[in-house]
Amino acid sequence: MSAEATAPAQQDVVQDPSLRADTSPEVPSSPSDAKEKLVPGQDYVAIPGGHPYVDGNDRVEVVEVFGYVCPACARFHPPVSAWVRTLPADVDFRYVPAPFGRDWDPYARGFYVADAMGLVLRTHDALINAIHVQHSMPGEGQSPPTRSSRSSTQALAWMSKAS
Repeated sequence: MSAEATAPAQQDVVQDPSLRADTSPEVPSSPSDAKEKLVPGQDYVAIPGGHPYVDGNDRVEVVEVFGYVCPACARFHPPVSAWVRTLPADVDFRYVPAPFGRDWDPYARGFYVADAMGLVLRTHDALINAIHVQHSMPGEGQSPPTRSSRSSTQALAWMSKAS
């Protein structure tokens, strides 16, 4: 993954109030707050014998598995974006798209294209906004961009213009 993909986003562009869950958990403001407020088995699950997504360092790694068309992921995005901006220097944050089927696959491929081109910071929020707020890109249960309609490259060009 590019270094840009691990950097925090500059702003949260998802403005639709329905995407801001009032019931989202309180986001700790610092690592010491997190240790006091997060309860293993309740707030998170430790993965026994887990391996880092990216090998080669002893840094703390947080990976968000998401889907662009996922309504729950869109609601989770604002608090995660706010939290990512507060991460200490020894924490790496990465996105990993979940290709859970026909509606999700083209967007997952588009993410990897954006990542390879170093454009995730410019496209990630814009695509979530386009799908869930503006409804200008197909969402879950709608026809996704495909090679025969809108290719991943065309979608990426659209996302670049939207940001």
